[in-house]
Amino acid sequence: MKKVLLSIVVLLAILAVPAAAQTLRAGDGALNTPLGGQTLFDLRTVPIQQVFGASLQSNPRVDLFGRPFPDVPGVDSVMRRDTDVTIGASGTATSPVVIVALSLESEKPVLIGGQKFRLNIVLSDSPQQKGSATYRRVNADGGTFSATLPVLPKLIFTDEKGNQVVIDCAVVSCRPYVLQVSNAGWVRTDGPGQFDPASRGMTQLRQGTPIGNVTSIGSGNFVAGITASNSFPEAPYNIFIPEPEPPVEHWVRPPIPPFDVLPDPGPFPIF
Repeated sequence: MKKVLLSIVVLLAILAVPAAAQTLRAGDGALNTPLGGQTLFDLRTVPIQQVFGASLQSNPRVDLFGRPFPDVPGVDSVMRRDTDVTIGASGTATSPVVIVALSLESEKPVLIGGQKFRLNIVLSDSPQQKGSATYRRVNADGGTFSATLPVLPKLIFTDEKGNQVVIDCAVVSCRPYVLQVSNAGWVRTDGPGQFDPASRGMTQLRQGTPIGNVTSIGSGNFVAGITASNSFPEAPYNIFIPEPEPPVEHWVRPPIPPFDVLPDPGPFPIF
Protein backbone atom coordinates (compact mmCIF):
# COMPACT_ATOMS: atom_id res chain seq x y z
CA MET A 1 0.00 0.00 0.00
CA LYS A 2 2.82 2.40 0.85
CA LYS A 3 4.40 1.81 -2.58
CA VAL A 4 1.08 2.55 -4.31
CA LEU A 5 0.63 5.76 -2.32
CA LEU A 6 4.20 6.77 -3.08
CA SER A 7 3.66 6.17 -6.81
CA ILE A 8 0.51 8.30 -6.76
CA VAL A 9 2.34 11.12 -4.97
CA VAL A 10 5.18 11.02 -7.52
CA LEU A 11 2.72 11.03 -10.44
CA LEU A 12 0.84 14.01 -9.01
CA ALA A 13 4.09 15.84 -8.49
CA ILE A 14 5.03 15.27 -12.13
CA LEU A 15 1.65 16.45 -13.36
CA ALA A 16 1.90 19.55 -11.20
CA VAL A 17 5.09 20.69 -12.95
CA PRO A 18 4.11 23.19 -15.66
CA ALA A 19 5.18 22.43 -19.23
CA ALA A 20 8.29 24.25 -20.29
CA ALA A 21 7.62 27.44 -22.23
CA GLN A 22 8.15 27.28 -25.99
CA THR A 23 9.35 30.39 -27.80
CA LEU A 24 8.60 30.69 -31.50
CA ARG A 25 11.06 33.17 -32.94
CA ALA A 26 10.07 35.81 -35.46
CA GLY A 27 10.44 34.51 -38.98
CA ASP A 28 9.03 33.94 -42.45
CA GLY A 29 7.02 30.79 -43.10
CA ALA A 30 7.69 29.44 -46.60
CA LEU A 31 4.88 27.53 -48.35
CA ASN A 32 4.34 25.67 -51.62
CA THR A 33 1.10 25.56 -53.65
CA PRO A 34 0.75 22.31 -55.65
CA LEU A 35 -1.04 21.67 -58.94
CA GLY A 36 -4.23 19.71 -59.16
CA GLY A 37 -7.23 22.01 -58.79
CA GLN A 38 -6.97 22.33 -55.02
CA THR A 39 -6.38 26.09 -55.08
CA LEU A 40 -9.28 28.10 -56.47
CA PHE A 41 -10.03 31.79 -57.03
CA ASP A 42 -13.51 32.95 -58.03
CA LEU A 43 -13.31 35.81 -60.54
CA ARG A 44 -16.86 36.85 -59.68
CA THR A 45 -15.30 38.60 -56.68
CA VAL A 46 -13.48 41.12 -58.93
CA PRO A 47 -14.96 43.72 -61.37
CA ILE A 48 -14.09 42.01 -64.67
CA GLN A 49 -16.79 43.75 -66.71
CA GLN A 50 -15.91 47.16 -65.28
CA VAL A 51 -12.20 46.87 -66.04
CA PHE A 52 -12.23 44.98 -69.37
CA GLY A 53 -15.49 46.31 -70.79
CA ALA A 54 -16.21 42.66 -71.62
CA SER A 55 -17.64 39.67 -69.81
CA LEU A 56 -15.95 36.57 -68.45
CA GLN A 57 -16.72 33.60 -70.71
CA SER A 58 -14.80 30.78 -69.00
CA ASN A 59 -15.44 29.13 -65.65
CA PRO A 60 -15.20 31.88 -62.98
CA ARG A 61 -13.58 29.44 -60.54
CA VAL A 62 -9.98 29.40 -61.73
CA ASP A 63 -7.55 26.64 -60.73
CA LEU A 64 -4.22 28.04 -59.55
CA PHE A 65 -0.76 26.69 -58.76
CA GLY A 66 2.35 28.25 -57.27
CA ARG A 67 4.93 29.95 -59.51
CA PRO A 68 8.00 29.93 -57.21
CA PHE A 69 10.10 33.01 -56.62
CA PRO A 70 13.65 33.04 -58.01
CA ASP A 71 16.34 31.69 -55.68
CA VAL A 72 13.84 30.02 -53.29
CA PRO A 73 12.91 26.60 -54.77
CA GLY A 74 9.29 25.63 -54.34
CA VAL A 75 8.34 28.77 -52.40
CA ASP A 76 5.40 30.79 -53.73
CA SER A 77 3.73 32.04 -50.54
CA VAL A 78 5.25 33.52 -47.38
CA MET A 79 3.57 34.36 -44.07
CA ARG A 80 5.54 36.48 -41.59
CA ARG A 81 5.51 36.60 -37.80
CA ASP A 82 7.61 39.66 -37.03
CA THR A 83 7.70 39.23 -33.24
CA ASP A 84 8.67 36.34 -30.98
CA VAL A 85 5.77 34.55 -29.26
CA THR A 86 6.04 32.40 -26.14
CA ILE A 87 3.64 29.56 -25.37
CA GLY A 88 3.56 29.33 -21.59
CA ALA A 89 1.68 27.30 -19.00
CA SER A 90 -1.70 27.90 -20.65
CA GLY A 91 -0.59 25.94 -23.71
CA THR A 92 -1.70 28.64 -26.16
CA ALA A 93 -0.43 31.99 -27.42
CA THR A 94 -1.44 34.54 -30.05
CA SER A 95 0.64 36.77 -32.31
CA PRO A 96 0.20 39.01 -35.36
CA VAL A 97 0.88 37.48 -38.80
CA VAL A 98 0.90 39.01 -42.27
CA ILE A 99 1.28 37.66 -45.78
CA VAL A 100 4.36 39.25 -47.37
CA ALA A 101 4.77 37.32 -50.65
CA LEU A 102 2.45 35.52 -53.07
CA SER A 103 2.94 34.15 -56.60
CA LEU A 104 0.09 32.10 -58.08
CA GLU A 105 -0.76 31.34 -61.70
CA SER A 106 -3.76 29.91 -63.55
CA GLU A 107 -3.41 26.30 -64.68
CA LYS A 108 -5.49 27.09 -67.78
CA PRO A 109 -6.18 30.31 -69.68
CA VAL A 110 -9.05 32.60 -68.74
CA LEU A 111 -11.41 33.68 -71.54
CA ILE A 112 -12.64 37.29 -71.43
CA GLY A 113 -14.36 39.01 -74.37
CA GLY A 114 -13.18 36.30 -76.76
CA GLN A 115 -9.52 36.65 -75.72
CA LYS A 116 -7.38 34.19 -73.78
CA PHE A 117 -5.40 35.44 -70.78
CA ARG A 118 -2.91 33.89 -68.39
CA LEU A 119 -3.80 34.98 -64.86
CA ASN A 120 -1.16 35.66 -62.21
CA ILE A 121 -2.13 36.61 -58.68
CA VAL A 122 0.38 38.50 -56.54
CA LEU A 123 0.06 40.90 -53.62
CA SER A 124 -1.16 44.46 -54.09
CA ASP A 125 1.44 47.20 -54.13
CA SER A 126 -0.39 48.66 -51.12
CA PRO A 127 0.53 47.43 -47.62
CA GLN A 128 -1.12 44.24 -46.39
CA GLN A 129 -3.19 44.35 -43.22
CA LYS A 130 -1.97 42.19 -40.35
CA GLY A 131 -3.98 39.22 -39.15
CA SER A 132 -3.51 37.02 -36.12
CA ALA A 133 -2.57 33.42 -35.37
CA THR A 134 -3.21 31.34 -32.25
CA TYR A 135 -0.73 28.54 -31.49
CA ARG A 136 -1.66 25.50 -29.41
CA ARG A 137 0.98 23.22 -27.91
CA VAL A 138 0.25 19.47 -28.06
CA ASN A 139 3.75 18.30 -27.09
CA ALA A 140 7.27 19.64 -26.65
CA ASP A 141 7.89 19.63 -30.42
CA GLY A 142 4.87 21.59 -31.54
CA GLY A 143 1.13 21.50 -32.04
CA THR A 144 -1.55 23.17 -34.16
CA PHE A 145 -2.37 26.72 -35.13
CA SER A 146 -5.34 28.64 -36.47
CA ALA A 147 -5.18 32.04 -38.14
CA THR A 148 -7.17 34.86 -39.69
CA LEU A 149 -5.31 36.45 -42.58
CA PRO A 150 -6.46 39.47 -44.62
CA VAL A 151 -5.11 39.41 -48.18
CA LEU A 152 -5.15 42.30 -50.66
CA PRO A 153 -4.36 40.79 -54.09
CA LYS A 154 -3.35 42.13 -57.48
CA LEU A 155 -4.50 40.21 -60.56
CA ILE A 156 -2.39 40.37 -63.73
CA PHE A 157 -4.01 39.20 -66.98
CA THR A 158 -1.57 38.58 -69.88
CA ASP A 159 -2.88 37.98 -73.39
CA GLU A 160 -1.27 35.97 -76.20
CA LYS A 161 0.67 39.05 -77.40
CA GLY A 162 2.08 39.80 -73.97
CA ASN A 163 -0.25 42.76 -73.27
CA GLN A 164 -1.33 43.04 -69.67
CA VAL A 165 -4.43 44.22 -67.81
CA VAL A 166 -4.00 44.71 -64.05
CA ILE A 167 -6.71 44.67 -61.38
CA ASP A 168 -5.26 45.87 -58.08
CA CYS A 169 -7.83 45.31 -55.34
CA ALA A 170 -6.39 48.31 -53.47
CA VAL A 171 -7.44 50.52 -56.39
CA VAL A 172 -10.72 48.98 -57.59
CA SER A 173 -13.47 47.45 -55.51
CA CYS A 174 -13.06 43.71 -54.93
CA ARG A 175 -14.66 41.50 -52.34
CA PRO A 176 -12.69 41.65 -49.04
CA TYR A 177 -10.47 38.59 -48.71
CA VAL A 178 -10.12 37.56 -45.08
CA LEU A 179 -8.78 34.01 -45.15
CA GLN A 180 -8.72 31.46 -42.36
CA VAL A 181 -6.49 28.59 -41.30
CA SER A 182 -7.93 25.99 -38.94
CA ASN A 183 -5.92 23.54 -36.80
CA ALA A 184 -2.90 23.28 -39.10
CA GLY A 185 0.14 21.38 -37.83
CA TRP A 186 3.42 22.99 -36.84
CA VAL A 187 6.74 21.97 -35.30
CA ARG A 188 9.76 23.84 -34.02
CA THR A 189 13.28 23.03 -35.11
CA ASP A 190 14.74 23.28 -31.60
CA GLY A 191 12.35 20.81 -29.93
CA PRO A 192 13.46 17.54 -28.30
CA GLY A 193 12.58 15.59 -31.47
CA GLN A 194 15.12 17.72 -33.34
CA PHE A 195 13.08 18.19 -36.52
CA ASP A 196 15.61 19.06 -39.24
CA PRO A 197 14.21 20.81 -42.35
CA ALA A 198 17.47 20.28 -44.24
CA SER A 199 17.22 16.50 -43.86
CA ARG A 200 13.91 16.63 -45.75
CA GLY A 201 15.28 18.89 -48.50
CA MET A 202 13.02 21.71 -47.29
CA THR A 203 13.70 25.19 -48.62
CA GLN A 204 14.71 27.45 -45.74
CA LEU A 205 14.66 31.22 -46.11
CA ARG A 206 17.87 33.05 -45.32
CA GLN A 207 17.81 36.53 -43.85
CA GLY A 208 18.26 39.07 -46.64
CA THR A 209 16.94 36.84 -49.46
CA PRO A 210 14.74 38.85 -51.90
CA ILE A 211 11.24 37.37 -52.24
CA GLY A 212 8.93 39.30 -54.53
CA ASN A 213 8.93 42.88 -53.28
CA VAL A 214 10.28 42.12 -49.79
CA THR A 215 13.47 40.88 -48.15
CA SER A 216 13.20 37.81 -45.94
CA ILE A 217 13.88 38.04 -42.21
CA GLY A 218 14.77 34.31 -42.22
CA SER A 219 12.81 31.18 -41.38
CA GLY A 220 13.09 31.23 -37.58
CA ASN A 221 12.39 27.98 -35.70
CA PHE A 222 8.71 27.55 -36.69
CA VAL A 223 7.72 25.18 -39.51
CA ALA A 224 4.09 25.05 -40.67
CA GLY A 225 2.54 22.02 -42.34
CA ILE A 226 4.33 19.35 -40.30
CA THR A 227 2.66 17.17 -37.65
CA ALA A 228 4.37 17.16 -34.24
CA SER A 229 4.82 13.39 -33.91
CA ASN A 230 7.72 10.94 -33.95
CA SER A 231 7.94 10.68 -37.74
CA PHE A 232 7.03 14.35 -38.42
CA PRO A 233 4.74 13.64 -41.42
CA GLU A 234 3.67 16.41 -43.76
CA ALA A 235 0.29 17.96 -43.03
CA PRO A 236 -0.85 20.12 -45.99
CA TYR A 237 -3.63 22.53 -45.06
CA ASN A 238 -6.23 24.86 -46.54
CA ILE A 239 -6.29 28.64 -46.29
CA PHE A 240 -9.84 29.61 -47.18
CA ILE A 241 -12.72 32.05 -46.94
CA PRO A 242 -15.40 30.48 -44.72
CA GLU A 243 -18.75 29.14 -45.85
CA PRO A 244 -21.34 29.40 -47.29
CA GLU A 245 -19.45 29.55 -50.61
CA PRO A 246 -15.70 30.14 -50.38
CA PRO A 247 -14.50 32.19 -53.40
CA VAL A 248 -10.89 31.44 -52.41
CA GLU A 249 -9.33 28.13 -51.38
CA HIS A 250 -5.55 27.90 -51.13
CA TRP A 251 -4.02 24.50 -50.36
CA VAL A 252 -0.42 24.73 -49.22
CA ARG A 253 2.32 22.36 -48.08
CA PRO A 254 5.86 22.84 -46.77
CA PRO A 255 8.42 23.47 -49.54
CA ILE A 256 9.70 19.87 -49.57
CA PRO A 257 10.58 18.24 -52.94
CA PRO A 258 9.22 16.98 -55.23
CA PHE A 259 7.51 20.13 -56.47
CA ASP A 260 4.76 20.36 -59.09
CA VAL A 261 6.13 22.52 -61.91
CA LEU A 262 4.67 23.82 -65.16
CA PRO A 263 6.99 25.14 -67.89
CA ASP A 264 8.23 28.69 -67.39
CA PRO A 265 5.96 30.77 -69.67
CA GLY A 266 8.65 33.39 -70.31
CA PRO A 267 7.36 36.81 -71.39
CA PHE A 268 4.30 35.31 -73.13
CA PRO A 269 1.61 32.88 -72.01
CA ILE A 270 1.70 29.17 -72.80
CA PHE A 271 -1.73 28.02 -73.96
